[in-house]
Amino acid sequence: SKSKTSATDRDCAWYPYCMQMASVCNGWRKSTCSKYGNNGFAKEKPNLQSNEAVSQREQRRKDQKKFSKDRLQARKRKASGEVMRPNDSPLFLDPIRILGAHSDDNGFVSVMPLDLRDLVTVGRMTNDNVNQGYLNVLVRQFRGLGLKVKVVNTNFYPTLQTDGWDRVKKWCKELNPDDTDWETTDVLGLPIVTGLRHCGHWTGLFIDRRQFKPGFVVYFDSCGSDGHDIETRLRGTPLLPSGYEWVTANTPLQAGGSNDCGIHTCLIFAVLLRALQGNTLYDGLKNHGLCEAKVRVVNRSLSPDDWGQLGRHHILESLQSKRIDFQHAAIQDLDISTSIH
Repeated sequence: SKSKTSATDRDCAWYPYCMQMASVCNGWRKSTCSKYGNNGFAKEKPNLQSNEAVSQREQRRKDQKKFSKDRLQARKRKASGEVMRPNDSPLFLDPIRILGAHSDDNGFVSVMPLDLRDLVTVGRMTNDNVNQGYLNVLVRQFRGLGLKVKVVNTNFYPTLQTDGWDRVKKWCKELNPDDTDWETTDVLGLPIVTGLRHCGHWTGLFIDRRQFKPGFVVYFDSCGSDGHDIETRLRGTPLLPSGYEWVTANTPLQAGGSNDCGIHTCLIFAVLLRALQGNTLYDGLKNHGLCEAKVRVVNRSLSPDDWGQLGRHHILESLQSKRIDFQHAAIQDLDISTSIH
């Protein structure tokens, strides 16, 4: 792979989706793509003129230009002895390489300084590098505790929307065979992004088959939707076989203008897994079935604005240390409970 990308690489429609986009992208013109391999998207010439591709490229170029300018100004401030601003520090960080959720060899994520700067900037949406990186760290930590849990790649749902389930199966098998264990995995996390990466929306799906088969499915959204469209698209696939129980969780709403949907998605996954591991998730359902079950997550004391900012710094610290601190204030402020309607 090359150390720098060329102009033709930056025109690749899949470039904005690539987890390694700033360092080892070979572009679709090469025989092998560093992310998708010989049988992935690398062999397919993308539609470079589609509205989505054009929008992604334009936004990426604007971000890169602004990032370079901000980094230069931050270095000048640091050299002159000025007090560093809150958003200066990510400009000096090295890329963070996060191992795959299920394997040291597959599915790793490179979180770049630009991603980290967006992460700690209130009002900026976290991208798939940040969210996938956090979820990889989370799943590796719980798998080390003996919980059989997997997280689906963040590109799963966009691929399902555009190409259907057959393409998803083939793509996941090529990318990481572990991702295709749909029907036997005890606990499955599915981060869902709709719309474009820089201006879309993140939600999440949590599927537990340990105690309830064929699955207790919890959907959560920081904007309060019920996920009906997503349920309809997934119904009948191995993710939602006949007999599943769908519950839309009552969770805190994100602060207006915060773009904290990615923060919300990552941290709700974390508290659900913590409750499941601690055998407290279903305390409110004892002696009851899943019919009429409800899941509720509330902030104990923090406002949506304060919680969102703390959540951003929690994710940054988790990526840097490659470990989730469940004593962090952003995690401790979330209280989760289950009950019957």
